Amino acid sequence: MSDILRPVNFSLPKGKFVTLKVYNSLGEEAAVLINSFKNAGSYEIKFDGNELSNDVYFYELKAGSFSSINVKPGIYNTWLDKS
Repeated sequence: MSDILRPVNFSLPKGKFVTLKVYNSLGEEAAVLINSFKNAGSYEIKFDGNELSNDVYFYELKAGSFSSINVKPGIYNTWLDKS
């Protein structure tokens, strides 16, 4: 991939189990960035996508019952809230 994926920022009002995964355009899991309990607070997760092939990538962030998908074709940044 020609660009590093931009940081993912999120905040938790209270502690929750969080998963943050990256998927390719076929829906195949490309990376797991978080899969653990996180305390309340603000977070910035940086992911270097230079080792990934050229494609459109999606972040999926889950925290408790909240779920959000972020479409990431290089520099595109749109959050789609499924909650």
